[in-house]
Amino acid sequence: MLKEFKNFVEKNNLIEKGDKILLALSGGIDSMVLAKLLILYSQRTSSTVNSQSQCHLSFAHCNFHLRGDDSNRDEKFVTEFAEENKIPKNIMLRVKCPKSIVPQDKEKYPVGSAYITGLALAYRYLCRLTGLSRLLA
Repeated sequence: MLKEFKNFVEKNNLIEKGDKILLALSGGIDSMVLAKLLILYSQRTSSTVNSQSQCHLSFAHCNFHLRGDDSNRDEKFVTEFAEENKIPKNIMLRVKCPKSIVPQDKEKYPVGSAYITGLALAYRYLCRLTGLSRLLA
């Protein structure tokens, strides 16, 4: 899988030497597999002397507080994953969206709308943090 990932990245010029990548992790299987592939790719290319693909990887996690303890477990899981993979703590960003953004009237505002609101706030914050004008998700 790593070989296919590496070939795809290089064929499409997705990562260039010195790129700084901020990966938003939900704790779900898709984002965690991508994180592991990027870690392995970065380690593999950084050990190559003339590598054109060495990158600097950072993680971000947004806790929207929409699923109670499950949301907190996801945050803990992502944090521990970052620590186990030696992602420096100063670049392991944990965004805790305030509970006040979650509407109390569940019939009028279904959980999806609170999630979308939280996601929009998180993207805006990540754009400011990174200096980007937009993020692609």
